[in-house]
Amino acid sequence: MFSRLLFSLFVTSFTLGSYADRVAGSEPQLPELLPRAKRVLIATALETADLREAGSVKVAIDRALRGRGRKEETVVVGHDGALTTVQFDEGQQYLILLQPSLDNAAGWTYVGSSVLPYQSGEVVLPAEDDQPADTVQLSDLIGFVDRYPTSPDAMLANRTSLNGRWVAMVSLQGRDIPFWILDIRDEDGMVSAEVVDFNNQNESVRVESIAVDDGILTLRVVLVPVNSSIEHTYVFTGQLRDGTVIGNFIADKNAARPGKLRATAAKSMAQTGGVKPSLGLKEFSDATIAEDEFAANKQFTKDFPESPLAMDTFMRMMKSETGRGLEEAEISELADSLIENSAYWGERMRQQAVVEAGVAIAEYKKHPQLALKHLLEAEKFLSDTSPQTWTILVPFHTAMMYQEIGDTDEALQRMIAFHKAHPFEPLGAYYAAEMLESRGDFAGALEIYSELACLPNMKQSLDQTFEGRPGYTPVTKKLKELWEKHGENAGDQGAFIQHILKSYRNGIRSFVTDQMEPRPTKPGTQNRVVLLEYFTTADAPLGVGIDVAVSGLTHAFGPSELVALRYHLPTEEPDPMAGPPCKDRLSYYNSRVVPSMFIDGKQIYVEPGRLSHSATIYENIRNFVEPLLAETVDIELKLNTKVEADRMKIDVEALSNSKFGDDIRLRLVLVEEEVAVETPSGVLLHENLVRIMPGGAEGIAPQDGKLAFQTELLLEDYRQQLLDELQEYEEMRSNLLGKEFKYGIYPIGPVRLKLAAFVQNNKTKEVLQSAIVDLEYLDEIEEPANEEEPAKEEKPGDEAKPAEEPQPAAADATQEKK
Repeated sequence: MFSRLLFSLFVTSFTLGSYADRVAGSEPQLPELLPRAKRVLIATALETADLREAGSVKVAIDRALRGRGRKEETVVVGHDGALTTVQFDEGQQYLILLQPSLDNAAGWTYVGSSVLPYQSGEVVLPAEDDQPADTVQLSDLIGFVDRYPTSPDAMLANRTSLNGRWVAMVSLQGRDIPFWILDIRDEDGMVSAEVVDFNNQNESVRVESIAVDDGILTLRVVLVPVNSSIEHTYVFTGQLRDGTVIGNFIADKNAARPGKLRATAAKSMAQTGGVKPSLGLKEFSDATIAEDEFAANKQFTKDFPESPLAMDTFMRMMKSETGRGLEEAEISELADSLIENSAYWGERMRQQAVVEAGVAIAEYKKHPQLALKHLLEAEKFLSDTSPQTWTILVPFHTAMMYQEIGDTDEALQRMIAFHKAHPFEPLGAYYAAEMLESRGDFAGALEIYSELACLPNMKQSLDQTFEGRPGYTPVTKKLKELWEKHGENAGDQGAFIQHILKSYRNGIRSFVTDQMEPRPTKPGTQNRVVLLEYFTTADAPLGVGIDVAVSGLTHAFGPSELVALRYHLPTEEPDPMAGPPCKDRLSYYNSRVVPSMFIDGKQIYVEPGRLSHSATIYENIRNFVEPLLAETVDIELKLNTKVEADRMKIDVEALSNSKFGDDIRLRLVLVEEEVAVETPSGVLLHENLVRIMPGGAEGIAPQDGKLAFQTELLLEDYRQQLLDELQEYEEMRSNLLGKEFKYGIYPIGPVRLKLAAFVQNNKTKEVLQSAIVDLEYLDEIEEPANEEEPAKEEKPGDEAKPAEEPQPAAADATQEKK
C-alpha cells in the first residue's frame, strides 16, 4: 500500500519513486503522520527515557525541517498515550514530529506510536513482521515534508476529549456529507455545545441539548427552514474512539444513518473539504459488478468492516438470490454478522440491524421462526422515540409471521392492533380485513374494506402492490360482495353511498384522539380564535396529507378555538371548486403556490405528503396552533345571520375598546360545511369550502374607527353564481379534453352553510381575531335531481357523463381505476 501511494503521488520524481520500490511493504507512517505535525525536527535526546513511563523527554534541536526551532533549543516532548515503541536513548538523534498539546494544554505532543531514529543521514522506519527495517534519506525526507503539509484537521486526529470544534458528518449512499461545525466544551463534567457554521443557509440551526452518559454522547440539533415554523430534530449518539466520535444520526424519527463527529480546526463549512467518498466506496462498487457478486460482497465485509457501506453490503447479501437460497443456519449467521458489524456505529445502528434482519427474512416467508426471533427482539426496544419505519415494519411483519406459523389468533390480534395504530397503511388494513372475513366477522371486515375503498389512494396502492399476483381480489370487488351478502341495506344504492361517506369521515379522523375542550373566557378579555387558511387544488396528490391533517384539526378543535378554511384554486387543470375569491385571497398574500397554508395571516411551511403522512403533518400544525390559543385579544366578533324565505341576512360587528386604524379590515367568508366530490387527488369530502366573500376579498374598512357590515344575499343569486362558475369550468374542461365535458350533477350542496369573519391588519397581514357560525339547513331550496349524491370529477381521456345519467362520487370511489 505504501509503495502504491508513493508511486501515485511522486511518479515524476526519480528519487522518491525509487525509494517507493525499496520500502514496499513497510507501514505507511510518514504520509499519515506528517499532515498531523506542526513541527518536524531532527533532535538529540538529552536523557534516556521510556516515554510511556516518564510521560515526557527532553531533546535538543539539531535541525528544524518544519516549524520553528533554534539549534540546541530544548523541547519537552509529551505523548497522548497511543505509543508502542518509545525508548529514547541519551545522545541518540531522532526524527521527531510534534503537534501542540491537545485540549489547550501547554507544550508539545509526540506524533506517532513509535520512535524514529536518525542515523548517518537516514531515518530508520519501524520494522514489520521481523522484516529488515527500511530507511529514508534526508533528501527524500525533505521532499516528504514539502509534499505532506500540515493539515489542521489531521493535527486533531488523536483528540482525547470532546473539547474543541467538530464537523458533523453523515454517511449516505457512499458519501460522507458534512452538515455542521460544532464547538463542544466539556468543563468539570458540564458539557455544552453551539453551532459554529452549517451547510444550508436557508435554515436556522441550534443545539437543543447535549449530554454524556457513561461515555456516550447524545446531541440534539434543531433545524428550522426559513419562513417555516416546523422544526426538524436530528439526534446524534456516539462515542469517542481514536480521536473521532463514531455513532449515528436519526432525523425526525426516520431510519438511523451511520455518522461521526470529526475533529476539525475549521471555522466555516467551506474549510471542511466538503463531501468525501465513504471508506471502500470503489471496492463496494466493484463488488456489485463482480462475476460472483455474493463472494465479492462477503470479501468486502472482511476488508472494510468499519466502512458504513459494510452494513449495506450485508443487507445486499441477505436480499440476493444467493442469500435467499442459503440454509436457515447460514442465513442466521449472516444476520448475526450484520448485527455485530452495525454495533460499531452505536446501539441505535445495532437495533436497526435487528429490525432490518427480521424484516428481510420475513419478506421471503421461508423461515418464519427465524424472522420472529429478530422481530420479537426488536419489539422489546420499540418506543415512542423509535424511527417511524421501525414502528410500522416490526409489528406488521410480526403479525404476518404468526400467520405463517399457523397461530391465527395471535396474528389477528396483532394485525388489528397494527391497523388501529396505523390506519392509513393499506397492507395492514387489507390483511386485517381478510383475517376478520375468514373468521366470519363480516361487519368488521366490511368496515375496513369500506375505508380501503374510499380513503385517498388506498385501493390504488393495493392494486399496484398485488398487480399480477394470483389470488388477489380487488378491494372494491370484496366490498361489493360483502355489502350484497351482509350489508344492513343490501341493494339500496343510496344507503351504500351514505355508508361510504360515513366510512370516509370516520377514516380521515381516526388518528385524532385528543379533542380540545372549549376554553373558559377570562373576564374583560376575549380568547383568540385562530384562523387557518389552506390553499389547495383538486389535482394535488402530495396535498392529501395536508388536507386530511386539516380535517383532523377541524375535528380536534371546536369553532371557539379554530376556524379552518379551504380555498380551491386551479393549477395546470381547472378545479371545479375554485372561485374568484380563492384566487384573490392567495394573491393578497403575494403567493401563487398551492398547496400553501397561512395561520393568522402568517405563512407556515408544511411539508407535503400522502395520506400516510397526515398524522405527522397534523401534529406539526397542531404544535404551531396550540401556543396561539393561550393568547387573549381585545376584539369580539358578533355574527348574526338569519334566513327568511329566499334571503339570507348578514349582520357582523367587531367590538373593541380601541378604535380600529385605517389598516384594519373586516372580511367575511361564506363556506359550505361539506361538499362531496372525488377529486383526482383522491380526496372525497371537502370541509369548510370557501364559496364567496360577502363585502369582497378586499375587506370592509372601518368607519369612524368602527367595523361593521350588513347585507342581504339572495340564495338563488348565490346558487346562480356558483353555477356560472362551474359552467365556465365545464367550458374550460371541454377545451382541455377536446370534447364536450358536462357534469351529470354539480358539486354544490346539500346546502349547509357557515359564515366566517375575521379582522386583519392589511399592513402586517396579521389576523387579529376570527369567528365562524353555522347557518340553518336551507331545506326550502329546491335541489337539482340527484344532487344529494356527490359529484365525481372526470379525468382527461374519460368519456364525459351525460347529464341524464349522473355517476355519484361515493359510488365511484368504489370503482376500479382503469
